[in-house]
Amino acid sequence: MHDECLTVFPEYDTICLIPPAPSEDDSAGGPGLVSSRRLRYASTVSGMLAATFNILLTYPINKVMLRQQLYGQRVGGTVREMLGEGGVTLWRGVMPLLMQRTLTTGIMFGSYDRSLRYLAAAGVRENERRFTAGLVSGCAESVFAPFERVQAVLVVVNPTTGNATTSPPAHCPPHFRNTLHAFQSLYSTGGLRELYRGYSCILLRNSVMSALFFSLRPHVKRVFPYNPHSHKSVLLADFITGSLIGAFISTAFYPLAVAKMQMMSRSGCPHLSVLQAIRLAFDQRGQSLLRLYRGAHVNFPRSLLGWGIVNTVYEWSMSALFHVQTSL
Repeated sequence: MHDECLTVFPEYDTICLIPPAPSEDDSAGGPGLVSSRRLRYASTVSGMLAATFNILLTYPINKVMLRQQLYGQRVGGTVREMLGEGGVTLWRGVMPLLMQRTLTTGIMFGSYDRSLRYLAAAGVRENERRFTAGLVSGCAESVFAPFERVQAVLVVVNPTTGNATTSPPAHCPPHFRNTLHAFQSLYSTGGLRELYRGYSCILLRNSVMSALFFSLRPHVKRVFPYNPHSHKSVLLADFITGSLIGAFISTAFYPLAVAKMQMMSRSGCPHLSVLQAIRLAFDQRGQSLLRLYRGAHVNFPRSLLGWGIVNTVYEWSMSALFHVQTSL
């Protein structure tokens, strides 16, 4: 190993940012040495892999939650309605979400990693650089908001009748056959502005939640005693860390998720602001704060499982596939 090329950053134990001419040790992936090219894509690929596992395993739960956000139904009625539509339709709408989350989670981790290293090189203090890098990563992933827009209209529209499944909101979107048809129809209706309906809510949600997630992650993991030399112990600590932070943040910001569904499920009408969407949902639920949080009890276990999967698969991928040991 070439000691002169190593730079220690708080995000990694040892990184070779400016590798020298390759040697036999380097080409074999010498212990502790990570090439700059390999490092550049490690966090992005690991994030994409984590999102794929998460979405495929938790989508039916997520679909129940989305309908509750829109209609304020009880969970039992929502589940019976979805089962009545047929078992195959439980995954209807999964493709735009899978594409969006795969891309955005990869970008979230990748842009966070790059921003963190730039800020570290600039001498920014640890807590400040984690929060700032989290804001940057959240803004970067918001670019793919049209995927959430399409998923929203596919989730709330009955595939056989073309009508909203329950108590349709005003200006319910028309019948869409599939993901591609939804993209084409929305774009032909209002161009990019229609595809990016609800973008302000997504930008606010992603930036703040990403900043909090990455800022809290190292502090929460230190609370739990685990054996760093035990693979199972480390994976369990990663799962608990991601679960607790993700469930806490997503529950605290649940009204933003409700506002997002109110904004994105509409078509052919004036755009709503975040405050207008929250007020509309609040009025539709009898001006009850408790009803505004209806669906949060489904969101909480989904976030426990989903963010636990994301954090665990990401850390496993970085370590097992790219041989990069993160310090969170």
